[in-house]
Amino acid sequence: MTPLSILSLAPESKAQVESFISYFIDELESGELDSLKVLMLIKGFEKAFEGISEAIKKDALCQLQKYGLGSHQMQNFVLSVFEAGTKYDYENTGDPIVKRLAEQLKERQEMLKKITGHVLVQDPETGEETKVYRAAKKSTTSIKLELK
Repeated sequence: MTPLSILSLAPESKAQVESFISYFIDELESGELDSLKVLMLIKGFEKAFEGISEAIKKDALCQLQKYGLGSHQMQNFVLSVFEAGTKYDYENTGDPIVKRLAEQLKERQEMLKKITGHVLVQDPETGEETKVYRAAKKSTTSIKLELK
């Protein structure tokens, strides 16, 4: 079995993906599959797919750009080139106001983490007093998987 033959087993349409998911859920609910075993196998595939995706991304982008601008239908996929994850870095702008506000925000957030109960604070601009409470801490219980 080759890597490409394994990849060719993957679903190639929305309907196939939904069917694949439904099949897995049915198998899990009936007790036919061990959820921890499936989770570990999925993690292995995720790591493999991350590596493969990174290795072929540049070449795939070059191939897609040969088709020109816009969206292109290939089999059951629509592919298009776009700019992803645009972020602005304000650190090196030299703007003293941005730097001061960023420092003040960090300090204020640290203060809000440490409040017990509530404190009264006065808004320096309006003079209004407000009860301020500790920042809510949020987390999600999950399983950590480390592939060895």
